[in-house]
Amino acid sequence: MRAACHTCTAIHPVRPPRHNFTPTLRARTATLAPTRLLQATGEDKLPRGGYPDMGTGRYAALLPYASWYRFANAQRAHYNYVESVASVLSFSLLGGLHYPRFAAGATAGYVVGREVYAYLYSKKGPGARSAGALILDVALLALFGSAVASGLKIAGASKALGF
Repeated sequence: MRAACHTCTAIHPVRPPRHNFTPTLRARTATLAPTRLLQATGEDKLPRGGYPDMGTGRYAALLPYASWYRFANAQRAHYNYVESVASVLSFSLLGGLHYPRFAAGATAGYVVGREVYAYLYSKKGPGARSAGALILDVALLALFGSAVASGLKIAGASKALGF
């Protein structure tokens, strides 16, 4: 967006201040998966050459059961995130077009819920993930609602529906 300057004749690019938080939270959401996997496994960095296997291969067969279980839980928490990140980023982008503060808040709630989910899943197993799942599911529904409302507003149907 460009606007004429009120003090000179130049035209300067303008970024509405209401959109500042949403891109930042989308960037944090996109970088959450790899950093969370490293934290969950207790490693500072990935081993040379990447992952040894997906938890069911010949390297995992050499692990003691407790280590394999921790690794499998961390992998599952990571893949649960990967499976949902596209929809979260899409809903955040669409909802942020017309409801930027709400979308930023819901995205922040999603990030918090995802952190709680991954931490509890990787440290205490699948039975402990419910608290994080509840937080991130509520945030995901809020993001979906804001994306739908924003889409209706773009399509011009929001006036006919009364919002």
